[in-house]
Amino acid sequence: MLKHNSISLYTIALPIIFAVSLCLLTPLLLVSLNATVFVLWTLLQLYSFKQKRRYELSANRMSVEDNAISGAAGSVVSIHIAIHNEPPDIVIKTLDAIRALHTADFEVIVLDNNTANPDLWQPVQVHCQRLGSPFQFYHRMDVVGAKAGALQICLDLTRADVTHVAVIDADYQVTPDFLACALDRLKQTGAHYVQCPQSYRSVSARQWVISNELGDYFDRHAQAAEQDQAMLLTGTLSLICVNALRTVGGWPMQTITEDAELAITLQMHGFRGSYLPRCCGRGLLPPNLVELKGQRHRWIVGNLHTLIRQIACWRPYSKGTVRVAHWSQLTAWCSFITVPVILMVLGSLLPHTGLASAAVWSTVSTIGAVTVLGQLAITAGLTRVSPGFFRVRWTLALSSGWATVIALGLQRTTFRCTQRFATDSSPLSGTRITLYLVLCIAVAGAMYSGWLLVVIALSVIVITLAAEARLDSILTDSTLPNTSFEKSQEKKEYV
Repeated sequence: MLKHNSISLYTIALPIIFAVSLCLLTPLLLVSLNATVFVLWTLLQLYSFKQKRRYELSANRMSVEDNAISGAAGSVVSIHIAIHNEPPDIVIKTLDAIRALHTADFEVIVLDNNTANPDLWQPVQVHCQRLGSPFQFYHRMDVVGAKAGALQICLDLTRADVTHVAVIDADYQVTPDFLACALDRLKQTGAHYVQCPQSYRSVSARQWVISNELGDYFDRHAQAAEQDQAMLLTGTLSLICVNALRTVGGWPMQTITEDAELAITLQMHGFRGSYLPRCCGRGLLPPNLVELKGQRHRWIVGNLHTLIRQIACWRPYSKGTVRVAHWSQLTAWCSFITVPVILMVLGSLLPHTGLASAAVWSTVSTIGAVTVLGQLAITAGLTRVSPGFFRVRWTLALSSGWATVIALGLQRTTFRCTQRFATDSSPLSGTRITLYLVLCIAVAGAMYSGWLLVVIALSVIVITLAAEARLDSILTDSTLPNTSFEKSQEKKEYV
């Protein structure tokens, strides 16, 4: 009986002891895990540089002719534009640009999904009727799956003789040779889909740094992926063989980045993709900081969930596998400073309460400081190849780090469409309120403990808050476009 009671007490006490120990050790485990993932991410950055260099030096690169039309013969393209609460004047300009495409045999399916205000979608409907039969407009309510669900409806509405599907965002004005160059690229490479880089128009003299930071993905990760034949889709200016798209069941809806999910799925089924390093269209920058951060949040969470899903669902008999270049692209927007900053702030106060070990929190803060400084160094280093990169990427480091934590915690996030028009910047958003609270705790910790390491956390938070205000003012800049910057981008040699 005594033995039985002892065993019962032991079995009850063990999980309690384990839970208490885990609570005390979790900060150390968390910051160590974060640092480990950061090291792996750094290796991916170095890998992308290496592969980009190999791509630039490769003698097998295929040139892109200015008037490539050889791949267009016999091809029928269905252009799909999924819109939701879009300003009609922006969509109309997109349709007018499509009308000027060189390729003769194409149709355009514009599908407005879940827009309740008829003043937004009816002008687009009228303009499609004015443009004629190649342009078809549909309005659907209760569409599930966000953009992926809308594109799947477009696919179901596609003509039977269509050979390729092109996806264009509502704000992108394509060049007249977009389809001709994309079809020619498919013929040259034998790939089943092609992705063009995303560029931006109406960029003011102050906004070029944001355009450069966004373009770093294509200047580095996309070229590295092309070297490895592992290019993913990025949601607009894409051309996909319709047979390949139908073979994998159409557009996936498991994550909020249906483009990356589709590309991975296609490659797992043995289909190939290619990158066309040529500016074939320009879109609009997010109108303010709220939209930019929301867009970045969607990319980080959706891409990481795509990566996690593919790792978890990998089968040895699949025709493809998740490559290092896939990791590089899917983690391109991640940041790893949020957890260290928060733990460094807590470490300035908790040891003095007697509820936490000073030795443990000292180690936590040291690892956190090294991680933050390491991310700072990597971001500064990338600025050497992408001017202005540091000013934007480091400003978004804390919010991007929070999105990274959410994604790795497998929290499901709903799709949020990036607005094309200026809305309330909401300076007291949830992220900023959190930063202000952490800042207050950090100040109290610094005054109470005088710990030097907390100054790093304080500096990151204060600089971020100031830089976010400046970045928001840059995004909302209404000065004239920087034509010299756009001309320099047009003259850039794409091969």
